[in-house]
Amino acid sequence: MAKLRIPDRYKPGFTAFATLSDQQRQQLVDLLAEVSVENPKSSTAKQVADRLQIDDALALSVVDALLSLPVAQEQLGNSIQEFVDNFMEALASPEYALSDETLTSIQSVLLSFFNSKGNYHLTNKARMLSMQRERLYMSAKVLTDLRPLFAEEEESQIQALTIIHTLQIEYQEDNGIKTIQFALDNVDIGDLKMQLERADKKDSVLKKTVANLPDKIL
Repeated sequence: MAKLRIPDRYKPGFTAFATLSDQQRQQLVDLLAEVSVENPKSSTAKQVADRLQIDDALALSVVDALLSLPVAQEQLGNSIQEFVDNFMEALASPEYALSDETLTSIQSVLLSFFNSKGNYHLTNKARMLSMQRERLYMSAKVLTDLRPLFAEEEESQIQALTIIHTLQIEYQEDNGIKTIQFALDNVDIGDLKMQLERADKKDSVLKKTVANLPDKIL
């Protein structure tokens, strides 16, 4: 079996999960099994933050990471035990510097999480349906550089400076994580921002439109 690679997007969440106490980790997975399937991830994270008495941003990071696991397990087609063993091998990397005791505790909690019959299973099925695509977005960041423009006659003289933006997107394809980069200027950034804002508004409008229907919208 190929080794599992934890995407950069989820590394902070799993690192934070590992710093929780055994009791907090169990409380967290119990709460995820209880929350309504209609709950936005941010609302679930708020409940986690309140229950565990941790920072809201930290809770969101942990929730995002944990909810990625069932999706990955189904995509890979592994049994629960097989997937958890593979994940624990990745978490045992020196990058995380976790003790054997902590790793054993995390493994036990994750098996409990996967074997529970909580609401997250329905949410997970909805996420799986939405992810039936050739490529699956994982994370993104924009790298910004200031580059000098030198005079052709005299390379020791800087004539001007130019700002260069690079959009780096990490995505999953064929069970592997890949990266692609795009050069951007200020116009491109404005266009991307506008498109994302429009998508967010459409999401809100559609959810309000179907709010009174008997079926749940995830």
